[in-house]
Amino acid sequence: MINVRSEFDQLLLNHARASGAAVYELTKVTDISFSSTDPTKPVSVTWNHTPTLPSVPSTAASPWELVTSFFGKIMAPLMPKSAAVTGTTTFTHLIDATGRSGLLSTKYLKNRRYNASLKNVAVWAYWKDTALYGAGTSRQGAPWFEALTG
Repeated sequence: MINVRSEFDQLLLNHARASGAAVYELTKVTDISFSSTDPTKPVSVTWNHTPTLPSVPSTAASPWELVTSFFGKIMAPLMPKSAAVTGTTTFTHLIDATGRSGLLSTKYLKNRRYNASLKNVAVWAYWKDTALYGAGTSRQGAPWFEALTG
């Protein structure tokens, strides 16, 4: 059973990868280019990938370092941690999976609309060493909120 949103996200990502999707982690889209004939159709993205490599000591004379990978301990090229890679990818379809930030709709298309009926409040917290609220009453375990006005 999945109890945390990040576990669900990881499950979806792993399924997409296993189904043949190209998955790029630690990669940020920095720019979206649109078609010259249809200014509402995105055709490519520019991205920046910053790999995180393990901090494994290596000899100064060696351009290689010992790293632990899926295949066990292997020798890999020594790269500075800040070695970023930038590139461009073209496509015929684009899915904006940037979540609440909505990169495509907020920065480029300017068509982000909020559904007023979905503007609710979500509160979640974990408490230690506390008693059950309203124990023995009809309000047992019910949330309690207080509006603060100033």
